[in-house]
Amino acid sequence: MSRDPISRKYSRALLEAARESDSLQAVMADVALLEEVWQTELPAFLLSPKVQLAQRLAVVEEVFASSGPLFRSFLSLVIRKGRAALLPQMMQEMREFADAEAGRVTGTLVTATEVGDSLKDEIHTTLSRMVGRQVQLEHKLDPRLLGGFVARVEDRQLDASLRTRLEQMRHALLEN
Repeated sequence: MSRDPISRKYSRALLEAARESDSLQAVMADVALLEEVWQTELPAFLLSPKVQLAQRLAVVEEVFASSGPLFRSFLSLVIRKGRAALLPQMMQEMREFADAEAGRVTGTLVTATEVGDSLKDEIHTTLSRMVGRQVQLEHKLDPRLLGGFVARVEDRQLDASLRTRLEQMRHALLEN
């Protein structure tokens, strides 16, 4: 996904303001709420040219009434400036900024089938040690894998898939 520099500026500004006001945790909770609400009909409403600005602002104020004033002001500004379409990217960037600041990084665990929590925990621990930061693992299923797993974090990959092991054995046999 191509990153919009405007989205990045808005995201960074909100997080810096949240940090200065010691409300980063509350703002990130509001971001999580926005991510949840974004799965409803809210985006269509906010992006519709038929809906008046005042109506958009009123609905956002009502939906986010429990959110902090900093986050409500942020949403109001984004909508008034006609940048609501960038909110999904802003949410992603805010999460990435907050994760980076907290020393967390996102990784992907790909398996052919569901795996138990103990194996996930072991992989999580190994990856966290490898990169020197806390890893948030996103688990995906890929039935094309014959077995085992492939884990990716940043530019590192831990490939314990059956396909790779079979390929390594094939190369070893061909060399002898």
